Amino acid sequence: DLTSIYGTGASSGGLEIMNNHPLYPGKVIAVMARQGTPNRKIIFVDITQAGPANPSNVTATYNEGLNRIELKWRNPTTSNNGQPIVVDSTTVFLNGNRLTGIAGADSSFNLPNPPNGIHVFGVQSWDQGLGSQTVNAPPVAVGIYFNEYSKRGWTTIRDNSINYDTLYIGATEANVVKVMIRLDTLIHTWAGDVVATIIKPNGDTLLFLNGRGSSGDNFIMTQFDDEAALPISGVTSTQAPFTGSWKPESPLAPLAGPGWAGRWILKILDKATGDTGHVAKWSVILVTDGQIPVELSSFAANVSGRNVELNWTTATETNNSGFEIQRKIQGGEFASIGFVEGLGNSLSAQSYRFVDKNADPGSYTYRLKQIDHDGSFEYSNEIEVDITNPKEFALAQNYPNPFNPSTKIDFSLAVDAKVVIEVYDAVGQLVTTLVNKDLSAGSHQVNFDASVFNSGLYIYKMTATGKNGENFSSVRKMMLMK
Repeated sequence: DLTSIYGTGASSGGLEIMNNHPLYPGKVIAVMARQGTPNRKIIFVDITQAGPANPSNVTATYNEGLNRIELKWRNPTTSNNGQPIVVDSTTVFLNGNRLTGIAGADSSFNLPNPPNGIHVFGVQSWDQGLGSQTVNAPPVAVGIYFNEYSKRGWTTIRDNSINYDTLYIGATEANVVKVMIRLDTLIHTWAGDVVATIIKPNGDTLLFLNGRGSSGDNFIMTQFDDEAALPISGVTSTQAPFTGSWKPESPLAPLAGPGWAGRWILKILDKATGDTGHVAKWSVILVTDGQIPVELSSFAANVSGRNVELNWTTATETNNSGFEIQRKIQGGEFASIGFVEGLGNSLSAQSYRFVDKNADPGSYTYRLKQIDHDGSFEYSNEIEVDITNPKEFALAQNYPNPFNPSTKIDFSLAVDAKVVIEVYDAVGQLVTTLVNKDLSAGSHQVNFDASVFNSGLYIYKMTATGKNGENFSSVRKMMLMK
């Protein structure tokens, strides 16, 4: 039993001996020769058991359907000296704090009903009372949403001066739990001159970049994130253009919470002479613990002849794929008649329009089916319109006019009638007949395809004889330009 041989003293050298003791496999033993009496005695100065190697493949995934975080890992099968072991327990950490212990060799753990936020899980393996180092899984987000607001343009970074750019973020009830800043494109002839500060609408100010890099080093898709692995303070020119995530000079955490709605200011100081640059795009990313909903602020309909124009406005949007327009005739069921693509994510007012053309007379009900990218949906309020027969005969001006090669002609009948519409050239010769039949009362449209005709002035004439004996005649001009 080598543990019985123990002593202390000054070392004049050392060597490593592999120990096959059953309780201390793989032990590295430091030894030294001691001068004096007895001479040449070998002293063992450190005897400790080797702990497990680190766990591997540590992952954490949020299962939204079951509302739980699923943590998985691979247990080590050897000690840190390569000797075979069997893990007898595991410690799970959440955001740096011990969460629970798991007996045996299990390699998974589920956390039900986790709180909203960004979480980091760690795993430590144990064998015979000795533990490995803690290995963390990549951060996992629960019940939070990323909302990006960008400013595009060209902001010159003037030499040896302070420069400003702004973007506006509208207010919602969402709670901001984290803020990230991204310099999508910042070009400068000497990056070491650039000092960047973000100013929150409530006045909070935070320095996130302080003169890093040198000649020709630029910032392309450079994201400043408190949870990044590498600090921006440690960058070197070999890492330019600094693409990816970097820990800012100062933590961005104080920017979370209230006071974020309004004007954000990017302040860039060029702190030396002789070099300039520009910012083409930068972004503020707000992480919220709830979705910013698609908030419909208005929905209205306007009838013009047989056309129904629908207009609606959203105050905010999140994850908005678009709007399915649905219509039903009185006594019927709703059916889809069109789709208008949504903006996706927005904190500012957005306006939309859809025209239901050539609807027959009757009573109609319209509604919007707002659809998210994940397939979930909500219905708007319903609005009703009536399309009635015209009160008089009418022939409208064709559109477009001038035209090439075709145009549309609208006309209205107050009662059922026999209708004839003819087209004449500039000298009065008949070139074609567009309509010659009995039609019911209401609004109608006919198309004139002039592909085989020459450019010039044309005249179209409508005559109608109503079943009530009323006669109607009207003539209009149109121009074909090829």
